Amino acid sequence: MAAAPSLKKVLWSVLGFAAASTALMGFAHTKPGRPLLALMAGGKKPNIEQAKSEGISCPMGFTKSDPLQKDATLKQQADALRGAGPSSGKPALGFVLDKTSKQDVEAWAKANHLGCTTPKAGADLDCANVPAGLLASPGGPAAKSVWFTFDSHDRLVSLTAIRYDGDPGAAASVYASTVSGLSKAAGPPSQSQGESTAEYLSAGLWRQAKTNFAFNDYHALASVTQIRQGEFMLIEEYRSLPN
Repeated sequence: MAAAPSLKKVLWSVLGFAAASTALMGFAHTKPGRPLLALMAGGKKPNIEQAKSEGISCPMGFTKSDPLQKDATLKQQADALRGAGPSSGKPALGFVLDKTSKQDVEAWAKANHLGCTTPKAGADLDCANVPAGLLASPGGPAAKSVWFTFDSHDRLVSLTAIRYDGDPGAAASVYASTVSGLSKAAGPPSQSQGESTAEYLSAGLWRQAKTNFAFNDYHALASVTQIRQGEFMLIEEYRSLPN
């Protein structure tokens, strides 16, 4: 019998491009993110001690009260994701990377009666149950969580949206529309995998389609994964890459 894959191998093979996302790591340790944590653990009850022993860490890697350290870490993360050539644009679900402020997001959340909290790790602000219509989205279900990260000057540098859908056709359609929109606004993808069809996504657990956009000033990813029988997780991440 073949040996079960290690937690690290499952993380990289299933989450793929999202593995570099500290926001996703933090989200995985929240209640709505438990399916993601289970996904990282190969569908089993997550073993946090094993994760630590294999070098998978969840904190952002900086102290939020230290602005210089925060910006340095954000720069380091950006360098790890950076591609070649500039993007044509930096779409981010209707927000403006490097310009939208934390105060702008808080005012937006208040005006739309959204519940937002400050997570312990992974991002600076977490807004729950955000309707798709508030996210310049091609449709689909509300986002279970939207994570916002700001630099030391409170300028938005990244956001991650997590959604769940029980309809494989609808999930595939939202994913395909997201990829198409990113291709038109930012430029061609740097890497893609899987098919955006209900048949493909329904073929088995952890069946996934994902697309990565890597430029020298911007990074985005979109993925859809069957995390449980008949449940599909949609991930969108948008990040400005400071030089």
